[in-house]
Order: sequence, then structure tokens, then C-alpha cells
Amino acid sequence: MSYRNNLITETIFTFFDTETTGNNKSGDDKPIELAYLQWNLKEGLVENVKSYLINPLKYIHPSAIAVHGLFDEDVENAPTLDKVMPKFIDDIGGSTLVAHNIDFDLDMLPELKELDNIKIDSLKLARKIYKIGDIGYKGHALYSHKSQELRYWLNLKVDTNGLPAHRAGADIIVTKEIFEIVLREILKIHNFKTLGELEDFINQPNMVDKINFGKFNDKLIKDVVNDEFKSSRYKNYFTWLFKEIYSGKMKIDPDVQYSIEQELIKNNIQFDWTIMEESG
Repeated sequence: MSYRNNLITETIFTFFDTETTGNNKSGDDKPIELAYLQWNLKEGLVENVKSYLINPLKYIHPSAIAVHGLFDEDVENAPTLDKVMPKFIDDIGGSTLVAHNIDFDLDMLPELKELDNIKIDSLKLARKIYKIGDIGYKGHALYSHKSQELRYWLNLKVDTNGLPAHRAGADIIVTKEIFEIVLREILKIHNFKTLGELEDFINQPNMVDKINFGKFNDKLIKDVVNDEFKSSRYKNYFTWLFKEIYSGKMKIDPDVQYSIEQELIKNNIQFDWTIMEESG
């Protein structure tokens, strides 16, 4: 079933978020909390926050505890994911799923990938309106599109209903507030009526300025490209990076990948990444 012809104004959006055992860099982390709420552009809040603790059947990494404050003993008596998901999927119905950096949460809840529901990344949506360096509250420049930074950069007065900070329930309330502001701004600029039009708009690549991972995290793409190709056209960081991407060993933000590729093309650096030598 396709939901692309559904009217945006009639759509119920389900905002969801997970807290996890780790950052999933190893690919084996699991969710320990799932929270969600439902909202409509015309009617406002449709369903208040629902939250479930989940037993991940593995230990929580200290770095994750430092973020969300959940310990192993907090979830040891909670239901496992297979007990929680049927209720969540039933509640979702035909709604549109929204999360900030949604690919991470979909990896935590892989059953959602099989659903026909339209899935929107509110981070990518925010990039359509707010650019790195834009000036916000009290003259501060925007450094990233992280939800909490956007919250304070926009000076949003968000009532998280007493939910603990940096937990899934509070985070989806913030995501909903950001999404609503961005969506209303986009609909003022573009005459989108259907979810399909909105989905196509969001999925168009965005140009971004900075790398957001690895040893060049927070560095300008144009500076890294320039520095790397001064030393060698082939044996450099990007040789390694794109071989990892095209071999399926690594996945990076699609907008960052697109922006790097465009910067390389602009500098007349064009070749087949798949057949390059291994980087030194």
C-alpha cells in the first residue's frame, strides 16, 4: 500500500526514538527504551507519549549510560523487544514515522524497515531550512543539526512534561517541536499537498559544509579535500573512505557523501573509486 497520495494536513505523524546499549558502531547494539507520540498538523497532539523499557539481553556500555542514565538493573526485568514491537506496530497503523537521524533508530527496530509507512528523517528536513552558520537565538551561529542544539538555537520553550532529559520520551517531544516549525516553514515556501511531494523534497541531496565523523569530524569538506590531494591524488583518506563505502563495510550520512563527491568533482578529481589501489 502506498501512502504517498495522502494529504499532509490529514496525516498522523508518529515521532519515535530509542535509547540503546551503545552507539552501534560495532553493529550489535540493542534498544533499551522505545518512546513515541502521535501528532497531526491540524489537530495537534493525537496521542501522548508512550514509553517502554526493553531488556536488551546484553550489558549497556558506560558511554551510553553517561548519555541516557539507564543502568542494566533498570531494564533487567523489562520485556524483550519481541514483546514490545507488536503493540508499537499496532499503534503506528498507517501513520508516517518520524525520527531525528532515523536510520539509527530503524537499525535498532529493523521490523519497521519492512513497513510501507513513509519514513521521514527530521534531521534531513531541518537541513532544508537551516544551514550551518545561520544565525539564531542571541546571534549564535548554528554548529550542527542535533535536535538539542536546534532546540536552543531556535529558543524553543519545550515542555517535556517532567520526563527525564536525554531519555527517549523527552527527546521525541523536542523532535516534534522542531519538525512542526520546519514543516510549517516549508509549506509556506512550497505548495506541497501530499506526502509524496514532501518525501521527494526531503530525499533530494543537501549540500553540507562539514564532515561529521572520523578523524576529520567537524572539519570543512573543502579544506580536507584540498589538504589530502596536495600530497597524493590516489593514496589518501578519500581513497580509503570510498572503498569502504562501496564495498559495503561502511555507511556515512548520504548528504555528507554527496557533498564530498561534489567537492571532488568541482576540483576535477573524478575516477572510479571501486578500482583504486588500497590507500597507504
